[in-house]
Amino acid sequence: MIEFSVPLSTPGWDVVRIALRPRQPFFAVVNSVEIHDLAGSPAPEHCEALLRLRAALDAWIADTGDRGAIPEPPEVVAPFAREMHDWFSTPSWHGE
Repeated sequence: MIEFSVPLSTPGWDVVRIALRPRQPFFAVVNSVEIHDLAGSPAPEHCEALLRLRAALDAWIADTGDRGAIPEPPEVVAPFAREMHDWFSTPSWHGE
C-alpha cells in the first residue's frame, strides 16, 4: 500500500492522508504460454468483472477483519522474521 499526504486549502484541514492499493492484475490465461493482464482493458465485460472481484475482496476483508493492508509494527514482526531466518535462512538479496 502506498500512503502519501496532500496539503489542503480547506480551513481547519492541514493535510489528508491517502492510501492507495497497488494495481491489481487481472489475468486471462489462454494457455500455459499466453497470459494477458486485462486490468487496464477498456472492454466493458473486463471492467465489470474487475469491479465485481474487487467488491468481493473488499467484502471478504470486512467480513474476516483482515488487516493485511495495515503494516505491523517492527516489534511484532521481529520474532517472526527471526523464526523464518532460523528455519530457512535469509537470502543474500533480502534488504537490498
